[in-house]
Amino acid sequence: MSLSVEKKKTTSRELRRNYKILGMDPQLIQNDLGFTEQMLLDTLNVTSSTTGVNIWKLRDYMNDKIKEQGKEPAPYTILKYNIRHRYKKTW
Repeated sequence: MSLSVEKKKTTSRELRRNYKILGMDPQLIQNDLGFTEQMLLDTLNVTSSTTGVNIWKLRDYMNDKIKEQGKEPAPYTILKYNIRHRYKKTW
């Protein structure tokens, strides 16, 4: 993933904000996405182990689940349009 340090921080902050809005049990998220606990933590924190696919998968998952709860996800400044990272929807 080729984000600058500042963009990684922003992306992490925005993912964690929506994670908080979502308020789901982390184990349910992991099961739905096929993530391990470490993968979820790495993705939320945008570490060097994070893949672009996992970031977009988590972002889209949280947006869908937040909307299912009748809430509005917080906006993203960087993760607006996914044109590179394809994945199979598992939820």
